[in-house]
Order: sequence, then structure tokens, then C-alpha cells
Amino acid sequence: MILLNIRDYILKQQEITLIELASHFQIPESAIKKMADHWLQKKIIDKIIQQCDSIGTSICGNCATSCALKLEEKASQKPVILYRVCN
Repeated sequence: MILLNIRDYILKQQEITLIELASHFQIPESAIKKMADHWLQKKIIDKIIQQCDSIGTSICGNCATSCALKLEEKASQKPVILYRVCN
């Protein structure tokens, strides 16, 4: 049941981070990842991993011209995982 709820929530939101999903469902990130993997395999959603926390449409996440500098500053932080509906 929770597996379907996660799929439906991602479809409704269009895109959402792993942290937001875990918070919404009050489930550890590791459990959400495993359930989201099911929908990744079925090609219902895509998974995007970004080094910086600026979510956007480019690979870099629209971090402006100092992106390399921002990535260096954030190297100690864990990457942002974004799930979004497949096109």
C-alpha cells in the first residue's frame, strides 16, 4: 500500500526530493530509496542526483557562473536526490 502511495505522491508533485518524501511519509530515507527503486525500474519516475542544493533543469542545477566554487563548498554535504515523473 505504501508503495502505491509513494508513486501517487511523486506523480502528484511532479518532482520531489528524497528528503521531502521521507519527511512526508515519516519513513527513513533508506526505506524510501528502496521503494522508489521499484518505480525507477518500471520507468514511472526518474532519479536525478545533484551535488548542489539548487534544483533546476540543468545538470548543474542553475548555480550561476560560480558553480564549480559552490560545488567545492558543498563537497562535504551529501548530494540532493530528486525524483520526478518520467517524460
